[in-house]
Amino acid sequence: REISEMEQTLIAEGMPAEEVKRLCDVHVQVFKESLETQEPPVLTAGHPLHTLWAENRALEKILFSLEELLQTAGAASLPGISGALGERLRLDLETLSAIEKHYLKKENQLFPLLEAKGISGPSKVMWAIHDDIRAQLKELKGYAAEGRLADVRKLGREVVTEIRDMIYKEEKILFPASLEALDESDWTRVKHGEEEIGYAWV
Repeated sequence: REISEMEQTLIAEGMPAEEVKRLCDVHVQVFKESLETQEPPVLTAGHPLHTLWAENRALEKILFSLEELLQTAGAASLPGISGALGERLRLDLETLSAIEKHYLKKENQLFPLLEAKGISGPSKVMWAIHDDIRAQLKELKGYAAEGRLADVRKLGREVVTEIRDMIYKEEKILFPASLEALDESDWTRVKHGEEEIGYAWV
């Protein structure tokens, strides 16, 4: 909650979202010990946050697969990307593209309701990070299509780290703040919207 309130105060004082986004990483590091000890929220199957949580578990498996592939590609020292390596990379990136549904559910369902309750910090910061990840994934696909292995290795590792950091921020900051702020009628609205957008990997 403290992180959300700090971000919101900085935004209200006119600090650009890009700078708040950078400071968010600092805030997470400062509060990491406290965040690690907080009890995770109890979520029942079917609740929109449980669905996002389940998608994160599936996403972690995809990230592990991609990371393993990048390590293999690094050891191979190939001049390009072809054969089984290229096919697996394209498959992993295509599977990872479903992250768009995960982020859209946050942007179109959770964020507007939180902002209606006066909580705008997490949504502005996270939306900016979503857009960074979208741009990185597009660039990474381009590198893979062009066979630029060195660029794939470098950017791929950055993307994996960025997405893992977002999972942490969701589950340690966004989910608890949402549970505290939203009521049953809000969650019913989120559920209906979730069904329209669809599901990522689960």
